[in-house]
Amino acid sequence: MDTTKRLPLSTYRIQFNSNFTFKSCTEIVEYLASLGISHVYASPIFKARPGSTHGYDICDDNSLNPELGSTEEFSELIQQLQENGIGWIQDIVPNHMAFDPANKMLADVLENGQDSVYGKFFDVTWDHPYENLRGKILLPFLGTTYGSSLEAGDLALKMDEKGLFIGCYGKRFPVQPETYAEVFSGCTDKLKAELHEDNPILVKFIGALLSFQKPAKQILPEERNATISMARTILRDLYIESNLVRTAMDEAIAGFNGSMENPKGYERFDELHASQFFRLAFWKVASEELNYRRFFTISDLIGVRVEIPEVFDSINTMIFDMLDKGIVQGLRIDHIDGLYDPLEYLKRIRMRFPETFIVCEKILSRNETLPEQWPVQGTTGYEFLSAVNTLFIRSDSQQAFDKIYAEFTERIFSFDDLVVEKKRVIIEKYMAGDIDNCALLLKRIAGKDRMGSDITMYALRRAIVELLAYFPVYRTYINPDNIAERDRAYLTQAITKAQMKNPSLINELHFINKFLIQTGESAEHDQRPSDRLGFIMRLQQFSGALMAKGFEDTVFYNYNRLISLNEVGGDPGRFGDKNESFHDFCKFRQEHWPSSFNSTETHDTKQGADTRARINVLSEIPTEWSKQVRKWRSMNRGFVKIIDDKPVPDANVEYMLYQTLVGSFPFDQNALASYPGRVRGYALKAVREAKENSNWIKFDSDYEGGIAEFITAILDNDPSNKFLADFIPFQRKIAWYGIFNSLSQTALKLTTPGIPDCYQGAETWDLNLVDPDNRRQVDFANRKIALDAIVAREGGDLQALVKDLLTSMTNGHVKMYLYHRSLNLRKTKHDVFEKGQYLPLSFKGSHKNSVVGFVKKYAGSCIAVVVPRFLTGFVPEGRLPLGRDLWRDTAMSMPSEAMPSSWRNILTNETVPGVSNTLVGDLFSSFPLAILEA
Repeated sequence: MDTTKRLPLSTYRIQFNSNFTFKSCTEIVEYLASLGISHVYASPIFKARPGSTHGYDICDDNSLNPELGSTEEFSELIQQLQENGIGWIQDIVPNHMAFDPANKMLADVLENGQDSVYGKFFDVTWDHPYENLRGKILLPFLGTTYGSSLEAGDLALKMDEKGLFIGCYGKRFPVQPETYAEVFSGCTDKLKAELHEDNPILVKFIGALLSFQKPAKQILPEERNATISMARTILRDLYIESNLVRTAMDEAIAGFNGSMENPKGYERFDELHASQFFRLAFWKVASEELNYRRFFTISDLIGVRVEIPEVFDSINTMIFDMLDKGIVQGLRIDHIDGLYDPLEYLKRIRMRFPETFIVCEKILSRNETLPEQWPVQGTTGYEFLSAVNTLFIRSDSQQAFDKIYAEFTERIFSFDDLVVEKKRVIIEKYMAGDIDNCALLLKRIAGKDRMGSDITMYALRRAIVELLAYFPVYRTYINPDNIAERDRAYLTQAITKAQMKNPSLINELHFINKFLIQTGESAEHDQRPSDRLGFIMRLQQFSGALMAKGFEDTVFYNYNRLISLNEVGGDPGRFGDKNESFHDFCKFRQEHWPSSFNSTETHDTKQGADTRARINVLSEIPTEWSKQVRKWRSMNRGFVKIIDDKPVPDANVEYMLYQTLVGSFPFDQNALASYPGRVRGYALKAVREAKENSNWIKFDSDYEGGIAEFITAILDNDPSNKFLADFIPFQRKIAWYGIFNSLSQTALKLTTPGIPDCYQGAETWDLNLVDPDNRRQVDFANRKIALDAIVAREGGDLQALVKDLLTSMTNGHVKMYLYHRSLNLRKTKHDVFEKGQYLPLSFKGSHKNSVVGFVKKYAGSCIAVVVPRFLTGFVPEGRLPLGRDLWRDTAMSMPSEAMPSSWRNILTNETVPGVSNTLVGDLFSSFPLAILEA
C-alpha cells in the first residue's frame, strides 16, 4: 500500500530507547499491521544525550541515535513497514537541544562564544546587564557555590584527545583558543632549554601556540576553526610522541589546578575561568540569573533560535531529506508554544512540504481552539482526551465531591485562586531570572516613552508577574504581521483580572496592555517596533512554560478532588460534562480539524487511560466513596508518622493515594510484587511536583521516606492488613465498572472525528501512572499471541469469540479485539470516518443518560456507534451490561437521514433492524457497546 500521500487512518506511538531499538520495532511490524495500524508515530530518533530514555534531549538533529541501532537497521525497519503498508510519522524537537558535551554545536559556542559558526543557534542573551554574564553563557551545573566547588576539587583544567577543557562532574567544557597560549606559554622555555632552536619538535610546538593566539585581523569562523583544529592536532601528536613535551604540558596544566601544595593554582584557575565564554555557577543560580532560554525550567535543555532561517535549515537537514525520500510521511512538532513565532515556523515547513501530514503538540485550554490559520492537520489530541474523559464523570456529583474533599483534607480554597498562587510560586522560585530579563527589556522601552518613563523596574516586574499569573491560556500568537482578536481578548482578560486584584498596579498594567495590543496606525508610528516586538515575542515564549510548570506540574498534584481530571489538556475545575458538549466538540472537530489525533494517553499523561476510567466511576458513588475513604483513614492512622508536628502523609496526599490505588491496582496477580515500588515512585514524583512538602530543588528526605513507608505498610500483603482486606473488594467493584468505561472511551476514540492514536501497549489495559512508569517495556510477545488467536477465530463464530473475550476481560484482550475490529473497519470505510457528517444520537427511556451515541454519514454509507456509561446505578457488580431486562425501555432515536434498512454490529456480526426507536438492550445483546455498519 502506498503510504506517501495519504492521511493516517490510525497511529501507534513508539517510545524508542536502548531497550526498544529499530530492530525491536522491526519484530512487531506484522503485529501492528494485523492490529490495523496505518502509521508508526515515533518518538525522536536523532542523536540524543547518551543514555537518554526518551530522545527529547537531542545533541545532533542530523544523525540517528546510535543507541537505537545502525543506519542499516533503520533502513530495514522502514522497508518492513512499507512492505506492510505502514507509514512513519516522526516526532521532531525544534525548540531545544541538550546542554551536553555530546552537543558539538553547543561545544563550539562554549569554545568560541558569539564568533562561533553556531553563535546564532542558541537563545542566549549575550548582552546581559550583569557584567559577569556579558558575552558569556551561564552554566548552572555546580553542586555548590563556585568557590567551594573549586576548592573541593570538583573543577579542574584537563586535556584529552580533543584538547583542553574544564572538567566538572564528568562534563566537558572546552576552553577558548587563546587559553592554550596562556596555559602552555611556559612550556616553550623548558623545551628551549632541552632542544636546539631548529629542532622540529620545538618549531612545531611554537608554531602551534602562535596559531592559538587571537588573529590580528578578522577572519571567518570556518577559517579560524580550521587553524585551531590543525594546531590542536599538532599539540596532541607532540604530546603522544615526545616525553619531553608530555611532561612540560602536564606540569603546565597542573599549575592551574589548586591544592594544598599549590594554593596559587586556585587563583590561576579562577583567572582562566574568568576569560572563558562561559561562567560555571551553583545550580540554584539558574532560577535568578540564567541568560539562556530553557525548556520549561530544565537547565540542561537550551533553547534553539529556529526562527533564524539558517538555523531552521541546519537542524532540519536530515528530517527534510527523509521527507523528500518518502521515508517519513508526517511530522509531529514538539512544544510548538516554545517557538518564537509558531505560525512562521509552520509556514516554512508547509511551503517546503505542501502535502505532508503535520500535527503539533499544542495544549488547548477550556474553550480555546487551534488558530485556524495554522497550516497543519491538527494537534496531538489532548483536547480529545479531556472531552472524552469528562463525558464519564457525573457532573451532578460535584457538590458531593467538593464536600468529601474539603472534609477529608480540611482544605477549602478556590481552584482558580490556587492556579494563580502556584503560577506565582513557579515565577518566584524557578523562573525569576526569566521574568527579570523580560522586565529589563520592558524598562528599556518604557524609559523612551513619555507614558512609561516614570514606571519603575520593580513595578514593571510586578505587573508582568500578575499578567502571567492571570493569563487564561498557554500563550498568544502575536507576530510581526498582526494581533488576532482572540489574542487581544486573552490579554484584555488577564489585564482586567490583574488590575482588579492589584489596584496599586493599575497604571503599570494599563501601560503594558496598551503596549502589547497596539496595532494599525499606532503601531505604524511606534518608534520602537523592534524593541516592542522583541518583548512581546519573548513574553509569549515564557507564558507557555509557566502554564505548563504552574498548572500541569504543580496544581495537578495539589488539587486532588478527583485526580482523573488532573490530566494534560484537562481542567480539574470542570467536573464532568453534558452529552451535548461532547457532541458539539465532535462536530467542531469534524468541520475544522478532522485529522487531529484522538489520544487518551501519551508519554506525558499523568495516568493511563484505564486508570482514569476507573477513577471516574467514583463520581457515580460519592456516598459510598466517602464512607470508604473515612474508613481507610481510620484503619491506616497507625501508619501515619508525625514529623515536625505534621502528619506524613498529610491528608491531601493520603486522599490522592487512595484514588491512585483504586485506579491503578493490577488485574494480574503476577504484577502485585512490583506494584508497591511503582506507587512509591509515583508518590515521590507527585509530592515533589506539588512543591508543598518537598520539591525537586530541595528534597525533604524525612517526608518522602515517611510516605514511602506508609505505602509499603498499607500494601503489605499480610492477612493482618485490615486495609488491604477492605480495599480489594471495593477496588474490584470499581475495576469491574471501569472496564466498561474503558471500552466505551476506546470505542469513541476509534470512531469519532479525528485519527485514533494508540500509545504503545495501550491496546490492552493501560493502568500506568506518570512517567517513567508509563515508559516501561511492553510485552509485545504475549500481545502478538493474543492477537493471532483473535485473528484465527474471527472468521468463524464471532459471538463465541466475543463470549470468551468477555469471560476473561481482565487480560485486556477484549480491548485489543475492539481495536482490531474498529481499525480494520476504518480501512474499508475510511471516507466515512474522514469526511462523514457527524450526527448525534438521542436516547429516551429509563437509562437514557447512561448511553452516548452518534452516526457518521457519507455518500450513502453510515456508521453508528453507541456506548454505555454510568452503570453503577442499575447494573449489578459482576454482571455484564447486556440485554433488555437491564436496559428496559431505553431506546435510540435514529435521525431519518441516517436510517438504513438494517445494521450489522461489526463486533458480533449481529443484525439490527434500522428502525427509528431501537432498544438499547437489543444493541447490547452480546457485547457492551455497538459499532454498527449500515
